[in-house]
Amino acid sequence: ENIWLRTKRYNASGAVSSGTGGVCYLYFPARPSAHQRKALAAVGVR
Repeated sequence: ENIWLRTKRYNASGAVSSGTGGVCYLYFPARPSAHQRKALAAVGVR
């Protein structure tokens, strides 16, 4: 499943534009289980 975040922002000319992008927060467990470590590794977090 892909989730796209559409944001409003100002481009170089000062006009409002929209598109994909934004901020993604990843909550990392203090002591991840083996299953959690595998899931995190699958998205590139080591």
